[in-house]
Amino acid sequence: MLVELHQMGFQSIRLCPTLHMSGVHWVAWFTGACNVRNSNAAELHPKIFKHFIDLGQPYGENSADTPAACYISPQQFQYFEWEDAENDSPQQLAKRFISRFPRIAKDGNSSDPDYVEWYRDSVHKTKPEGIFSIYESASDTGLKADGFLYVLGHSSVQTVDSPPPPVARSNG
Repeated sequence: MLVELHQMGFQSIRLCPTLHMSGVHWVAWFTGACNVRNSNAAELHPKIFKHFIDLGQPYGENSADTPAACYISPQQFQYFEWEDAENDSPQQLAKRFISRFPRIAKDGNSSDPDYVEWYRDSVHKTKPEGIFSIYESASDTGLKADGFLYVLGHSSVQTVDSPPPPVARSNG
């Protein structure tokens, strides 16, 4: 889906991959580049976590005005808790994402070719079934990767480089 979003021009939508606090489930946050840390561009900025904690929803709200959308692996094919997307193609998921998360689409509607290249390269490196995360395992959820992301699942690599920092956006 993220590759499709990038092809549609939403190149500043980023993936922030982590593990659930339990360490059992994979958590994928999707947000605009303006909502990631500059020091670790694979991590949500603390202001975003504070936003969700203040709402009493540490894994997001998945509403139209949300700054970050959260997918958790137990949702399986009901991405973002959508009950009508189970059989969607990546292209169809991308279209739903844009229509259902307009704030993220707005934040992510800019050019970021370095991130697009990093993401495609990282997905290719982690085939056949690898996913990346800032944490390696449940016992390591207090220690974040520095300069790389761990690869979980079935892959021929154990790490990939961290994504490039966000492209600075002009205010004019």
